[in-house]
Amino acid sequence: MDAKIGRAAVLEQEAVRPAAAARLAAALVQRRLAQMPDPQSQAVAAAFQRSPAAQALVEYRAAGGDESIAAEAEKSIRSEKPPGPDAEIALMRAVRGLSQEAARAPRASRPPPPAAASRGFDWLLAAEGAAAVAVFLAYAGGHRAKAR
Repeated sequence: MDAKIGRAAVLEQEAVRPAAAARLAAALVQRRLAQMPDPQSQAVAAAFQRSPAAQALVEYRAAGGDESIAAEAEKSIRSEKPPGPDAEIALMRAVRGLSQEAARAPRASRPPPPAAASRGFDWLLAAEGAAAVAVFLAYAGGHRAKAR
């Protein structure tokens, strides 16, 4: 039981960190879009506004995220409006690192068939064989009846 709990914890950690990285990258890009003077960019940012970037950064760090990426993200978050070149570079580095980390999310795999499925297949084959024997016997019985 402990092995199963340990395996579940590992699987959860493998999924939590990339998910937190993806949320932080989205929050950083949304924050940058909100800083753009173009009204269309602000409308797009408003449409994607879910959680503030600072909260996403806290969640990323809590998930055990890479501290150098978190530092770049924090530098981008603390930037003034409009952001300077250092903040732009920090944003690009953070989003690139977060995207690479988010790409490591485990892919959903097909679950194994239940144990009853293999027994069901055996029963299906047996029923098919019995049906074939019944059809043959019916054909043979009908053919003999015609011959008499």
